[in-house]
Amino acid sequence: MKYFLRNLIVLLALPLIALAQCPPDSLYAYQDTLGKWGYINASGQIEIPAQLEQAKAFSCGIAPVQVDGKWGLITADGATLIAPTFEAIFSPQENRIRFRQEGKYGFLTLDGKVAIPPQYAEAGNFSEGLAPVKMQRYIAGIPAGLRWGYIDTTGGIVIPPRFSQAGAFREGLAPVKIIRYLLIFPLSYAFGYIDKTGNWRIKPTFQWAGVFSSHRALVYQQGKATFIDSTGKPVTGTFTEAGSFHEHRARAKESGKWGYIDPLGQWVIPPRYDQARDFSEGYAAVYRQGKWGFVTPDGIERIAPTFRTAGKFHAGYAPVQIDAQQWGYIDKNGEWMIRITKQSRK
Repeated sequence: MKYFLRNLIVLLALPLIALAQCPPDSLYAYQDTLGKWGYINASGQIEIPAQLEQAKAFSCGIAPVQVDGKWGLITADGATLIAPTFEAIFSPQENRIRFRQEGKYGFLTLDGKVAIPPQYAEAGNFSEGLAPVKMQRYIAGIPAGLRWGYIDTTGGIVIPPRFSQAGAFREGLAPVKIIRYLLIFPLSYAFGYIDKTGNWRIKPTFQWAGVFSSHRALVYQQGKATFIDSTGKPVTGTFTEAGSFHEHRARAKESGKWGYIDPLGQWVIPPRYDQARDFSEGYAAVYRQGKWGFVTPDGIERIAPTFRTAGKFHAGYAPVQIDAQQWGYIDKNGEWMIRITKQSRK
């Protein structure tokens, strides 16, 4: 039986990752008066009662949750898929779930079985069939320190560890960092891009490099942000700061204000906001005159800035806060799906 939500004190957004294979489910985390977490549906009805210490977003029908300081997985009906025994567990990506146990990272299948045992010092999620992992590097059979490489979904090493940092593959390329040494002394570092064979596609010349999206990648050179294409050629001007492309729009900062550009580097939303977030489901949260609202890709403020805080839209709803006492979720018309007033304890 489902119960309508009552006496809640906090309703917060959780980081959500949109997955091509597994879109996020339409369940939303909430926190009750005792500080426990549960899940509601889009109608504001409780699907999973508040009995969890922490709760992450559902995806592929499962969600990471914390009980007694340990992490496990539950299904959308609240059943335990994997008992809470892990130090950390993350949302699924490409049918693999990253976890940490005894300080090492490994991967599970969607049914909770161990696909790759915990053995890596650090690891990222799978993307385009490969995951960056930090592991021991060997030279002539002698341990030569930890470096980043890439593995496939079976744990096979596809690109041997040789990078000081490594990012996710997007559009066939991944950003990686190398350090140049004089004997054993580091002299400089640079970011570039490799393909899935581990060969350089864009030579390491950047101060920082992000993943590709909309055939563009954000890079920094000489303290300025710009965007390059898959050949490494700059395709936009420079900006004080910028974010990667999401839904063919990228945040960019100029003269102290944020706006949005298209993949050609043209301003489609002039820089007029004090803060700005990435686009999600056709809306982006923007901040001006001390309040958050939402703008569409054509620059129209569909939801006027009236909120103290605002998150991303997920499955048609976004978390917002009016003030210290009022939280909730709104739809894309700015109407409340559910609105909660914080109540003082006696």
